[in-house]
Amino acid sequence: MKTTIEIQAENRCTIQFTDGLTGELVSLELFAPAKGGSVKVEARGYPQICERLASTGNALTWSPSIGPLCELVRREYRKRRAAERRALRVRA
Repeated sequence: MKTTIEIQAENRCTIQFTDGLTGELVSLELFAPAKGGSVKVEARGYPQICERLASTGNALTWSPSIGPLCELVRREYRKRRAAERRALRVRA
């Protein structure tokens, strides 16, 4: 599946991608307070999302001063893919 990131508003976006380790489809609606703060998942009771778009780890925070939330999500997605590539090399 091709990865898609769509901006909904400066502080809201969606991302869909296939997990590189499990092959599962991941679909997230993410948002942060308009003035900045923790990035959260729209569904599932608003849990925080962490670095590399993971469910555990260091909480991901956003500020309007760094640009739209979708840009932060794009950077974290790239970090996730790099970590998946490293993990796959270790397994080989």
